[in-house]
Amino acid sequence: MDWNSLQDSAAWYWLTEHQAWLAPIIAGVAFIESFALIGVVIPGVVLLYIAAFIAGTGALSLPMTIACAFLGAVAGDSASYLIGRHVHRHLPNIGPFRRHRDWLARGEHFFYEYGGISIVVARFLGPVRPVMPLVAGSLLMPRWLFFSLNIASALAWAPLYTLPGYFSGAATDSPGEWRSYIIAGIFVVIIVAIAAIWLRDRFRMNA
Repeated sequence: MDWNSLQDSAAWYWLTEHQAWLAPIIAGVAFIESFALIGVVIPGVVLLYIAAFIAGTGALSLPMTIACAFLGAVAGDSASYLIGRHVHRHLPNIGPFRRHRDWLARGEHFFYEYGGISIVVARFLGPVRPVMPLVAGSLLMPRWLFFSLNIASALAWAPLYTLPGYFSGAATDSPGEWRSYIIAGIFVVIIVAIAAIWLRDRFRMNA
């Protein structure tokens, strides 16, 4: 990520001037990143990094930052799932799915192939991530199972996507004080990333 471009972005200036809004913004960005097809259009990962970086300079505590990202991610997938259950068989005739029915076909194939675990893997797998909650809802996946897997995957997703930005911001604010936390955070991110990549590659090989 280009540092100069990051600091020159409109999102950077707005967030530095409105730090009181960081908590709801982090939750909102995580929601958008996880919600149906919007996450493909809006650069949620970049916005989340910027917000987490500014939070790391002292504007927001680390637990609150991760909690906001977690809640937003859970809410985004949950909303998509409930929409899928509501429209059910009419999903292929709604919005962009009328022109891109292959999106749903890919998601349904992934779901039938791997069952419930597809909800966890899809959160870290770009091609099917935006449609899996919708597909799970339209195929009437049991609510208790979806919400359990949704929460479990968000517990890994939230720190993976916020800790790099947060610790980068903390390092610029007080490098000595945060050194041990940064090392621990990097270790957590690496472990979660390795697990996510392993799952992704495993499912790709079996696809």
